[in-house]
Amino acid sequence: MAALSASSSECCTLKKTLNRLISNTSDSPRARTRSEPLYVISLERYGRDADFGLRFPDSISMSDSLFDATITDGDCKIRVSLDPAVNRLISVNKLHCGSVIRHVEFSRGEASDGDGGSFHVCSLEVDRLSGGDAALRALSSVNVRSIPWMGAEPSSGPLRARRSSYLPLWNNHDFNGEVWRDTPPSEPDAEDSEDEIDEISLNSRNPTAQITIIPKNQISPDWVLPDLPHSFICGQELPSCPQGHICDVIGVVIFVGRPERVRRKDGQRSEVEEYRWLQLADRTSDKPIMIKLFSTSQPDIQSRIYPSTGSHPVMPYRGIRPIRQFLHWLKQVDESSLLERAVIGGYFSYPPLPVSLHNFMENRQGEAGLISGGEMKLECEKLNYREKRQFALQCVITAACYHHRERVIAVSLFPADFSLFDGAMEFLVGEQEDDSNDEDDDEEFSTLPTSPMTSRLGLTRVAIETLPRVFCYERRHIQAVAVGLQVNNFHKLLPQRELESFSPASCYTGYFTLSVKADLIATANQLTNQRLLCVLDACALGEEKMELVLNRAFPLR
Repeated sequence: MAALSASSSECCTLKKTLNRLISNTSDSPRARTRSEPLYVISLERYGRDADFGLRFPDSISMSDSLFDATITDGDCKIRVSLDPAVNRLISVNKLHCGSVIRHVEFSRGEASDGDGGSFHVCSLEVDRLSGGDAALRALSSVNVRSIPWMGAEPSSGPLRARRSSYLPLWNNHDFNGEVWRDTPPSEPDAEDSEDEIDEISLNSRNPTAQITIIPKNQISPDWVLPDLPHSFICGQELPSCPQGHICDVIGVVIFVGRPERVRRKDGQRSEVEEYRWLQLADRTSDKPIMIKLFSTSQPDIQSRIYPSTGSHPVMPYRGIRPIRQFLHWLKQVDESSLLERAVIGGYFSYPPLPVSLHNFMENRQGEAGLISGGEMKLECEKLNYREKRQFALQCVITAACYHHRERVIAVSLFPADFSLFDGAMEFLVGEQEDDSNDEDDDEEFSTLPTSPMTSRLGLTRVAIETLPRVFCYERRHIQAVAVGLQVNNFHKLLPQRELESFSPASCYTGYFTLSVKADLIATANQLTNQRLLCVLDACALGEEKMELVLNRAFPLR
């Protein structure tokens, strides 16, 4: 490879560094940038090939994914592959689109592998001292898309795998990329016989689904088609449905939760699935319909769900009685009143935990029992970005301070004698109805309403991602990005504080900051009549921010 043009290399960090690399004749040439900043303007993920172990022998167990990144110094840009050794920085969202990186070490692609013209990042340092919006500020006067490529424009596919598409950063169910988008639909195989086709594909591309709607009066009895009845039930009927019952519901979306992730294990591998909570209102109940929607089907549609009544396209089940009743009710609803109480984002937990310790322990269903504060800290450090887990541990509150929306009020202060895990807890206070249907005595438990809490793992005040926000219809697209997961492209990037431009929901009035002694298993005898069993929800918010939520607290006698 010839040295890159020197016309502008004197002021271009990338050209200076990579020219040094190209001119290096050693067997394993590498070149490192110094303290000059580089900016990550795109980050793309894809699955590894079967020969991954041959190409990355030292990284065989690190990840099932590989990443390509586009980086720039403001004068030129280059697309590079990332060594699997930096995958952990991406999985916890410490390295992301918009990151400032320094001391970046490059190597050349192997000619024997067919990627001798590409570059590989072996290591890097993420600059967190510059602030989360440093890249946005530095490139504010630059049209990032028009920054010239250093050398020839790279191919649009993955650099280190024989694949034609990319995966989204945070789930495995929404293929994307220029090749995937621009490839013409595949044609059916002429050799396929009718007996060999046993799968119906509803893909939007490759292969494109061919769907023909046949009017009901043209369906022949000779086809012996199975009945496909809809089983619509209303919100009032849901509580009486048996476990595992499959049904259809219809309602107006009044709450859209923030996207979160949970780890699923199928016996062979562990995969992190993306989901979000929805609340739907219908005419039949004061309590909303709760839906936990996983991003395993139509993730593009899921990302565009907003609180509102929206439009009502032609529905084949429109004539069903529950649907007719719902649509009739919807015509009489004041849409503005629904939007006024619509909420998006923030911490949310469902279903509510039992109010007695006995029932709580019975419902653990084989989950791990109590852990120490030190063990919990280690488990929290293993969480991926927006991954959520629940822990139960013994602790005692040593200090409490209430933070109103306008002022701070000291509630009580106790001597603090911290053990292995010293944390500051923050949680919201809002309106919450008592669970009058529970037969247990209320005196058996202590709890506080919806309660985001943050440990000293990274935060000292409530995180902006923790607060539910008033839905803003006029800015719904921006709000959805602000509430959503980290984007992978610079032109989608928002300032980190953009979420604060949306008002907190009316249910939020303030929060408590609690200091706790949370490693009590070894000191239980010293804490008689003061111990609590606390159920904590942990969610990694990225960039070393750990949200801990006090979900329920049980006194231990």
